[in-house]
Amino acid sequence: MRTSLSLVAFLCQAACGLPDDAEFRGAPPQPQQVTVAFPGVSTMSIRPPKEETPPKAAEQASYYKLAQNMATLLNGSALQLLSVARVMVQLPATTRMGQSRTFGPYAPGGTDPLTYRLVISKLGDAVFAYTLSARGPSVGMTESEYLTVLEGAVTQGQSVGSGKGRMTVYFDNRRKLSPQSCEHGRIDFDFDSLGSPALLDITLSQSGSQNPQNRKCKQDPPRDGRFHAEHSEDNAGSFVFDARSDVHSGDSSRPMLETVLIHSRWDANGQGRADGKIADGEVTTDLRNAGQTERYVTFSQCWNEAGKVLYQVSEPESLRLIAKLGDEKLCVPQHAELPH
Repeated sequence: MRTSLSLVAFLCQAACGLPDDAEFRGAPPQPQQVTVAFPGVSTMSIRPPKEETPPKAAEQASYYKLAQNMATLLNGSALQLLSVARVMVQLPATTRMGQSRTFGPYAPGGTDPLTYRLVISKLGDAVFAYTLSARGPSVGMTESEYLTVLEGAVTQGQSVGSGKGRMTVYFDNRRKLSPQSCEHGRIDFDFDSLGSPALLDITLSQSGSQNPQNRKCKQDPPRDGRFHAEHSEDNAGSFVFDARSDVHSGDSSRPMLETVLIHSRWDANGQGRADGKIADGEVTTDLRNAGQTERYVTFSQCWNEAGKVLYQVSEPESLRLIAKLGDEKLCVPQHAELPH
C-alpha cells in the first residue's frame, strides 16, 4: 500500500510540475519563425527539396533552384540545434529556481555525441531568454566545461507562433566539442512574426562548412552575409540573398565565380520571379570588353508553380548571359524589383 501511495505521489508531483513549466516551453522559437519558407523547402525538418526526375529538373529555372538551395542551407543551420532545444522543453524541468528552469542534461544519441543543457529565464511578462549549452563525450567533464551553442530571447505574442526575438547559433563552439562537425562560424536570426508578413533577417559571420577532418562536409569557405525573408499567412513571400556562383557553368573555359544578388518573390501557389544583379568574376571582364560602363548585369527570371521557366532576360542583352525567352506578362509578380 505504501508503494502505491508513493507512486501516486510521484505521478502527482510530476503532473503538478508541468503547468509550472508550461510558460517556459515556448521560449525557443517555432521553426517557422527562423526559417525561409521558399517553395519546395521544408521549414520543419533538415532535408533537401524533393528531387525531380532529370527531364523535369532540367526545365527548372536556375535562380529558382539557387534560391531553393540557399533556403535549404539556411534552414538546416537554424534547425540543427533548435530541434534539440525544442525536444528538451517537452521533458520535465530538472531544476526550478524562481523565474528560471533548467532542462537536461540530455543526450540525443545516434550521430550526435554531445550532451546538452537548456536554461530558460523569464525576464518579464511574456519575455524569455534561453541558452542551450553542450559538452563533449569525454568522461569526467565538469559543469564549467559546457559551451554555449545556441542562445536567444523572445517576446511572445498573443497566439502560438507569434513573437519577436533573436536566436544565435555558435557553430565554432560545437566544433570544439565535436571536431567532425561540418559547420563553423556564427549565425544570427532576428525574427518578427507579430504581424503579417512575418519578417526574418539572417546574418552570417564567417559561416561555412569547411572541415578537412570530414570529407562529407560541403567544404563551403567561410563568409559573411545578411539576408532578408518575408512570409505571409497565405504562403506568399520574398527572399533577398547573395551567393557566389559560376553563371557560366556550361562553359568549362570560364570557371570563375560571380557574385549574384537576388530578390525572389512568389505567390501563395509558389509561382514567382527572381530579379537580380550579377557582378565580379568574368562578368566584370565581359562588361569592360564590350565597352559598357555598368558594373553589373541585371536579370529577371520567372517560373510557374513547378519552378519551370516562363520568362527570362538579362541586360545588357548584347552579353547574352541569359538567353531571352517567354513573355513577361506571364510573370507573377509582373514587374521587376531589383535588390538594393
